[in-house]
Amino acid sequence: MGLFRKKETPPQDWPQELVPNEGTEFVRGVTYNQVNIKAIGKGKHKFALVAEPTNKADRDAVMVCAIVKQGLAKVGYLPAGEYKTEHFQALAARLESEKVLLVSNGKVEKIEGGLGVQLQLPKWQWLKERLAQ
Repeated sequence: MGLFRKKETPPQDWPQELVPNEGTEFVRGVTYNQVNIKAIGKGKHKFALVAEPTNKADRDAVMVCAIVKQGLAKVGYLPAGEYKTEHFQALAARLESEKVLLVSNGKVEKIEGGLGVQLQLPKWQWLKERLAQ
Protein backbone atom coordinates (compact mmCIF):
# COMPACT_ATOMS: atom_id res chain seq x y z
CA MET A 1 0.00 0.00 0.00
CA GLY A 2 1.44 3.39 -0.99
CA LEU A 3 1.20 5.40 2.19
CA PHE A 4 1.95 9.09 2.46
CA ARG A 5 4.92 9.87 4.66
CA LYS A 6 5.55 13.46 3.56
CA LYS A 7 6.00 16.05 6.28
CA GLU A 8 3.08 18.10 4.94
CA THR A 9 0.63 15.19 5.03
CA PRO A 10 -1.32 15.10 8.30
CA PRO A 11 -0.99 12.09 10.62
CA GLN A 12 -3.83 9.60 10.70
CA ASP A 13 -4.15 9.80 14.48
CA TRP A 14 -5.16 13.48 14.68
CA PRO A 15 -8.63 14.26 16.07
CA GLN A 16 -11.29 14.08 13.37
CA GLU A 17 -14.15 16.31 12.25
CA LEU A 18 -16.71 14.18 10.44
CA VAL A 19 -18.70 15.86 7.67
CA PRO A 20 -22.47 15.20 7.61
CA ASN A 21 -23.95 12.72 5.17
CA GLU A 22 -26.26 14.69 2.92
CA GLY A 23 -25.39 12.98 -0.35
CA THR A 24 -22.96 10.60 -1.97
CA GLU A 25 -20.32 11.05 -4.63
CA PHE A 26 -17.74 8.79 -6.24
CA VAL A 27 -14.08 9.68 -5.81
CA ARG A 28 -12.24 10.50 -9.06
CA GLY A 29 -8.90 9.01 -10.10
CA VAL A 30 -9.42 5.61 -8.48
CA THR A 31 -8.02 3.85 -11.54
CA TYR A 32 -4.54 5.11 -10.59
CA ASN A 33 -4.88 3.99 -6.96
CA GLN A 34 -6.23 0.44 -7.28
CA VAL A 35 -3.32 -1.04 -5.27
CA ASN A 36 -4.26 1.07 -2.24
CA ILE A 37 -7.99 0.52 -2.68
CA LYS A 38 -7.60 -3.26 -2.98
CA ALA A 39 -5.40 -3.31 0.13
CA ILE A 40 -8.09 -1.42 2.07
CA GLY A 41 -10.77 -3.85 0.92
CA LYS A 42 -14.48 -3.60 0.24
CA GLY A 43 -16.83 -2.20 2.83
CA LYS A 44 -17.23 0.90 4.98
CA HIS A 45 -14.20 3.03 5.84
CA LYS A 46 -13.27 6.55 6.94
CA PHE A 47 -11.51 8.83 4.47
CA ALA A 48 -9.50 11.98 5.15
CA LEU A 49 -10.03 14.99 2.88
CA VAL A 50 -6.57 16.51 2.52
CA ALA A 51 -5.92 19.95 1.02
CA GLU A 52 -3.46 19.82 -1.86
CA PRO A 53 -2.93 23.43 -3.00
CA THR A 54 0.40 22.56 -4.64
CA ASN A 55 -1.27 20.20 -7.13
CA LYS A 56 -0.12 21.41 -10.57
CA ALA A 57 -3.14 19.95 -12.38
CA ASP A 58 -5.76 21.50 -10.07
CA ARG A 59 -4.96 24.24 -7.55
CA ASP A 60 -8.26 23.49 -5.75
CA ALA A 61 -7.51 19.76 -5.41
CA VAL A 62 -8.69 17.81 -2.37
CA MET A 63 -6.95 14.45 -2.04
CA VAL A 64 -9.01 11.61 -0.58
CA CYS A 65 -7.03 9.21 1.62
CA ALA A 66 -8.13 6.10 3.47
CA ILE A 67 -7.27 6.26 7.16
CA VAL A 68 -5.31 3.12 8.01
CA LYS A 69 -3.10 2.09 10.94
CA GLN A 70 0.06 2.72 8.92
CA GLY A 71 -0.94 6.22 7.81
CA LEU A 72 -2.97 7.80 5.05
CA ALA A 73 -3.33 5.93 1.77
CA LYS A 74 -4.34 7.94 -1.31
CA VAL A 75 -7.41 6.63 -3.14
CA GLY A 76 -8.17 9.59 -5.43
CA TYR A 77 -9.60 13.11 -5.45
CA LEU A 78 -12.80 14.84 -4.51
CA PRO A 79 -14.67 15.70 -7.70
CA ALA A 80 -14.78 19.37 -8.66
CA GLY A 81 -18.02 21.13 -9.51
CA GLU A 82 -21.02 20.76 -7.25
CA TYR A 83 -18.86 20.01 -4.22
CA LYS A 84 -16.93 23.31 -4.42
CA THR A 85 -13.50 21.79 -3.93
CA GLU A 86 -11.89 25.17 -3.31
CA HIS A 87 -14.06 25.52 -0.20
CA PHE A 88 -13.43 21.96 0.96
CA GLN A 89 -9.74 22.69 0.46
CA ALA A 90 -9.97 25.88 2.56
CA LEU A 91 -11.74 24.02 5.38
CA ALA A 92 -9.36 21.05 5.25
CA ALA A 93 -6.33 23.39 5.32
CA ARG A 94 -7.77 25.36 8.25
CA LEU A 95 -8.40 22.18 10.22
CA GLU A 96 -4.96 20.79 9.33
CA SER A 97 -3.40 23.94 10.79
CA GLU A 98 -5.29 23.08 14.00
CA LYS A 99 -4.08 19.46 13.72
CA VAL A 100 -7.55 18.09 12.95
CA LEU A 101 -8.48 15.85 10.01
CA LEU A 102 -11.55 16.57 7.90
CA VAL A 103 -13.15 13.14 7.50
CA SER A 104 -15.92 11.56 5.47
CA ASN A 105 -17.54 8.17 5.86
CA GLY A 106 -17.47 6.14 2.71
CA LYS A 107 -17.29 2.71 1.22
CA VAL A 108 -15.23 0.73 -1.23
CA GLU A 109 -17.32 -1.14 -3.75
CA LYS A 110 -16.96 -2.95 -7.03
CA ILE A 111 -17.21 -0.82 -10.15
CA GLU A 112 -16.49 -1.54 -13.77
CA GLY A 113 -12.74 -2.01 -14.08
CA GLY A 114 -11.95 -2.58 -10.40
CA LEU A 115 -12.92 -0.99 -7.12
CA GLY A 116 -14.34 2.47 -6.48
CA VAL A 117 -14.79 4.70 -3.47
CA GLN A 118 -18.06 6.42 -2.66
CA LEU A 119 -18.03 9.23 -0.08
CA GLN A 120 -20.80 10.64 2.08
CA LEU A 121 -20.57 14.41 1.69
CA PRO A 122 -22.49 17.46 2.92
CA LYS A 123 -24.34 19.86 0.68
CA TRP A 124 -23.06 23.32 -0.08
CA GLN A 125 -25.12 24.97 2.67
CA TRP A 126 -23.32 23.04 5.43
CA LEU A 127 -19.93 23.86 3.97
CA LYS A 128 -20.80 27.55 3.69
CA GLU A 129 -21.95 27.69 7.33
CA ARG A 130 -18.92 25.73 8.56
CA LEU A 131 -16.48 28.03 6.75
CA ALA A 132 -18.15 31.07 8.36
CA GLN A 133 -17.35 29.75 11.87
